[in-house]
This record gives sequence, structure tokens and C-alpha cells, in this order.
Amino acid sequence: MMTLVILFIFTILLGMIMNVGREVDDKIRLQNAADAGTYSAGVVLARGMNALAFTNHLEAELFAMTAYFREGRDRNAEKFVPEILAAWSKIAPMFNRATGIPEFQALGPAISAKVPLEQEVVLRFSELTAKKSQIMLPALESILGQPGQNGDPQSHLIPVFQRAVVQATPIAAQLTMNEIASRHCAAQRGARSRPLGGVLWRTRVMAAGEQYEDDPLQRTIPAIDPASNSPDARRLGGGSSLNAYQTLAIGGRRELAQHYLESWISDPMYDLGPFEREGGYSFDGSQYTLDPMNGGGRISAKMSQFIGLWRIFTCGQLNELLNFEYPTTNLPHMVRFSSGGQLPGQMTPGSQDLQQLIETDYSFVGVVYWPQLAQTFPKYFKNRIGGDSMAFTQINIVVPARRYRYPWKLPRASGSSYSFSGGRVTMNAIYDVDHVDGWPARGDFLHDTPSSEPWDLFNQNWLVQVTPATNNQLPAILQTQPPSSLVPGASLPNLQGLTQRDLFLINSH
Repeated sequence: MMTLVILFIFTILLGMIMNVGREVDDKIRLQNAADAGTYSAGVVLARGMNALAFTNHLEAELFAMTAYFREGRDRNAEKFVPEILAAWSKIAPMFNRATGIPEFQALGPAISAKVPLEQEVVLRFSELTAKKSQIMLPALESILGQPGQNGDPQSHLIPVFQRAVVQATPIAAQLTMNEIASRHCAAQRGARSRPLGGVLWRTRVMAAGEQYEDDPLQRTIPAIDPASNSPDARRLGGGSSLNAYQTLAIGGRRELAQHYLESWISDPMYDLGPFEREGGYSFDGSQYTLDPMNGGGRISAKMSQFIGLWRIFTCGQLNELLNFEYPTTNLPHMVRFSSGGQLPGQMTPGSQDLQQLIETDYSFVGVVYWPQLAQTFPKYFKNRIGGDSMAFTQINIVVPARRYRYPWKLPRASGSSYSFSGGRVTMNAIYDVDHVDGWPARGDFLHDTPSSEPWDLFNQNWLVQVTPATNNQLPAILQTQPPSSLVPGASLPNLQGLTQRDLFLINSH
């Protein structure tokens, strides 16, 4: 009889050990599914933000290229070159009268010989750019779409694409969350009444992509199209809020467009290189190299000041595009303001307002739902939860802080030296006080990422990070029924009245 009693006790203990082991294993699998699904969904959201930032840059460069090729079509700068070179031809004989100065006497014939050559360079460049303009301008202007305040918004192709990104990204993130989470536990599907399902929740206690995506003040992606003919402008209803978005967008677009226009003009690898640099260029069959000594077979053309004239007229073409044809249309998307009317980059780092904005607009919680495991010896062991097993993960969509360069990429200070051997860097440098105090503290030591107001849609470095699940809305999210389209038949445990303190006491995540 004692043997039977002991065997019965050991059988019950075996069942208990099996239940505990299976529950622990199940919890690990569930948490891994939540982590994988939520992080993958966050990557989709970050890529959506980067897509908006990239197309904001693309739109600015589109304006710059259009201005460039419009000047190539109109050839305004070329018209002033003959008069300038004629003045040089008049000046050249004056150097011949500089007796006793051989360099000046040689300069006169050199100028006379160079004038027709430079005129030929200007003519050939203008003809080449005019031919390019015939090919490029129709495509560029069709992407920009109809000019004017009443231009068809559907003809502005980049904003149309951006609005589609804003609408589609939350849906793609939600589908990614569900699919990655369910695949993570695909091997255990047969043991449950239904497969595992996952939902990406916003901290406004609503599923991403399910509702309010047309509302610019509540949508998942915190981006607003401030163009005067956009759906967002109509929903904002005009007023000071829309004007504030437009002011920032117009200024950012102009700054970027001017930057890209200058890049097109000044880069020595583009067609205007001979007009910018002294000397010339040689071509070895694979690349151009600057040859300041003898011109390398390509003449430098600076006497005509053609590149200065080109800058003036392309800038005029850009002003025409930005100020008159598309003054408040084809604007870049902007990051949504906080409730106080500020951008994240304008807030004090670590402030309560910034933290609240991050938790509201840039924080997400992924939750996975799975039916409870069947208990071993269910007559003796019962799961008192009475609903699905759940696990959750919180993520933030962020812009990383500027990171320090490797030491061998630091700018050298006075008396500094660097050596690299055996995978180790050694430095022997004499820094000034500014370098020593808090080294490395100067901006030169950091990567070239935005240092002021980086939380905007001109920054293409958005990424996702997993964070401790401390959002104040987490208890409410766990007690909200998931959409049936994502998790059909979900059964929530009875968590009514669960507070954040209660949650932290029973869950260490």
C-alpha cells in the first residue's frame, strides 16, 4: 500500500514537472515570437520613415535638376560669354606693351589664343546640355506635375507616392507582425485550436493600420503632407497649424534644392568641371583625373566666368519653380508636431514633453495571442487564467545619436601621428585644451549625421530599437480585444482592473 501511495505521489510530481517545463518552454517560444514579430514590424515602420525622407531629398533634387536643364534649354548664360571674351581680347594687346616683364609679354598672346578656345568650350557645353534637356526635361516636368495652386494633386507623382507610403506602411507592418510571429511557432500549430496571432498596437490603444490612417493628427506614421492641395491640408482646415508646417517645408525644400543644384554645378565629374577648376582634366580610360599643370587635353575655361553666370541663371530658374510655379505644392512631408506645437528636435533632451511625444507617436507594443497549452493530468492540474497566453514587446522608432568616428579617422591635431598595425591603432598626439577636456568632445570627431533637429523627415537614418515595456498604456492594450481580422477567435484572460503596478509585479519584461 505504501508503494502504491508513493507511486501515485511521484506520478503527480511527474505531471507537475512536465506542466512546469512545458509552460516555461511555451513562454520562451511565445516571447521569442513577440520579439521577432514586433521588431520586424518596427523595421517596416522605420523603412517607411526612411522612404519618406529619401523621397523628400529626391523631390528637392528633382527641382534642382529641372532648373539645371531649363537653363540648358534657354542658354541664357551663353549669351553673355562673347561680350566677356571680347573684353579679354581688347585687354590682351595691353600686356604686349609691358616691356621688361617677360611674363606679361607672354600673357598677351596666350590670352588671344585662349579666347576662341574658351568660346568653343562654352558653345559645345551649351549644345550638349541643350540636347540633354530635350531628353530630360519632359520626364522631370511630368514628375513635378501641373504647376499652380490649383494643379491636379494626382499629377504630382512624388507626393502621390509619399501619401501611398503613409497609408500602406502601417498595414505592411501589421501583416509583418502577424506573419513573422506565427511562423516563429509554426511547428507547434497542431497542438493548439488555432495558430498563434500577433498584433502591433499603437500606444493610443489602437491597432496600427486599422483606423484613423486618414487623420493626419492621429495616423500611425507621424507625417503630414503640408501641400495646399493635399488631403491633409483639407483635414487640417488651414490656419496657423498648416502655415507652420508649410513654412518649415518650404524652407527645407529650398535649402535642399539649392544644395543639390550646387552639387550638380560644382562637382568636377559633371560637365561644368572645366569651368570651375584651374588646369583641366585627363582621362585614362576609366576615370577623369585633375591635371592642374597642363590641362590634360581639356582646357580650363574660367576667363568667361561662365560657371558664375550659370549659377545665376540656374538659381533664377530654381526661384521660378519654387516661388511661382509650385509655391505651396510639391512640398516635402513633415514630422507631426507635438500637442504643444513643437518638433521633437526642438524639445529639451530628456524633458517630460519629449518623452510623452516619443511614447505617443514613436512607441509601439507588439502582442501575440495563443491558446493555452493542454495540461498534463488535467483532472488534477488546471490553468486558472481562462484565456489565451500572451506575450508582448515594446519598440521605439528613433533617430540614433551621432556616433564617434574611429580614432584613425579623426582630424589630426598639431603634432599628432597615427599608426596601424596588427589590428591596433596607436596615437601620439598633442591636442589643445579643447581636445583634452572631455575628449573627444568636438563635432569634428562625430559622423556626418544631422546634429540639430535630427528628428525630421530629411534624416534617412530612422531605425528601430527594442525597449523595456514601460509604456503607461500597456495594461489597457493587454485588456483590449484584438481585431478579429488579425487574430480570429482570440480569448482574453480576465485582466479587468489590471494596473501598471500590478503588471510590473507579475511580469519582469
